[in-house]
Amino acid sequence: PQDNDGTIRRQMLGMKPGDICQADQSFSLKIALQHLGLQPEFVDENHVQFGDLVVRKLDRYAGGYRLPKGEDSGYQILTNYRAQQPEKIKLRDLSILGESRTRGKFHNKIVLIGGDDGKDDQHKTPYSKNSLSKMSGVFVHAHMISHLLAAISGNEPLIRWWPQWIENVWILGWTCSSAIIVLLTPDWLGKRLLFKILTVLSVQMLLYGICFACFVKALWIPWIPASLGSILAVLSYFFYSRAQAKKMIEIKSSINL
Repeated sequence: PQDNDGTIRRQMLGMKPGDICQADQSFSLKIALQHLGLQPEFVDENHVQFGDLVVRKLDRYAGGYRLPKGEDSGYQILTNYRAQQPEKIKLRDLSILGESRTRGKFHNKIVLIGGDDGKDDQHKTPYSKNSLSKMSGVFVHAHMISHLLAAISGNEPLIRWWPQWIENVWILGWTCSSAIIVLLTPDWLGKRLLFKILTVLSVQMLLYGICFACFVKALWIPWIPASLGSILAVLSYFFYSRAQAKKMIEIKSSINL
């Protein structure tokens, strides 16, 4: 599945066979399970288990997603791309390596054979900086297989996300906290624009740091909505206080008259 911008961030594990596709498992999952000698066990309609790993399928409101109805069909997860590209060996170079070196290089490894001419079967990934840095399909499959092997083997977690109600509490909490910080600021400090700017920047840096640290630990939490809520809370109070101050000046002027 591709996102609206054409980027592949999700990977399909399986779906009910139909007219579009007769297979019930994706290529990446089939290869990973065959390599590990496992079979999927369905816990419920939203969870499937592979060995000791219980996988929660992607829903419409997972992380930063607001998927159209039907886009969350089947069992999908978020793809955690590898930091390094899979090793690529041209078929014509196998004879140069020799039988012994070839056997050692491929021993206990999954080998995918596919085309990588830079023209056909090219896809955008989170690592694609422009149209020239797309990834061929065989490499996308290699990343997905490696991702599943690492997750099922317990070497790294799958990318997780909070339920919708926790995300709403998170966003509301940062919005209210920013407003409270400004409200509790002493008047002699609150009147200084520089202090307000520093306060907003400090809150934004703290929020970004928390979101980044969580993402490193494979937890995707909302950053932009919480950031916008925090900024809007501070700006709302700023314009409200300006309006109140202007109103007080007008009242004093009318009294003096």
